[in-house]
Amino acid sequence: FRRYVNMENKIIKDPQIFISKEARQLFDNLRKQLEEFKQMDNKDFFMMAVMFGYLNNKKKKLEHSSKTESGFTRERYLSAEDNGVLKAIAISGDKDLSIVNDIVYVYSIAEEFANGGISFLKEFVLMIKLVL
Repeated sequence: FRRYVNMENKIIKDPQIFISKEARQLFDNLRKQLEEFKQMDNKDFFMMAVMFGYLNNKKKKLEHSSKTESGFTRERYLSAEDNGVLKAIAISGDKDLSIVNDIVYVYSIAEEFANGGISFLKEFVLMIKLVL
């Protein structure tokens, strides 16, 4: 595993990535109800929620009380492409290339976009269900 050092100079081996309890409940329900979501990994759902948040320019701070108790996914499950997308999103907001070295910060931005994007994802899924 890669090791990262966060801003407090603590070594983090395999950072956990969090979502809100609401997002977790939505994903669990989608997994039960729709065939398309049954085989989807947590990291794929996370990336979808991030993209919906980013494309709709909606970030929402993930408060400690609204986080899932344990991480939703971990850094080790993300592909190089996933990490590239998350870093590009972080850079687009901060306009500072040096933040790519602070993966914990990059993930915190992604968590905010995922938290902000969950309502758009929910709307999208409901719309798809009506069409099908």
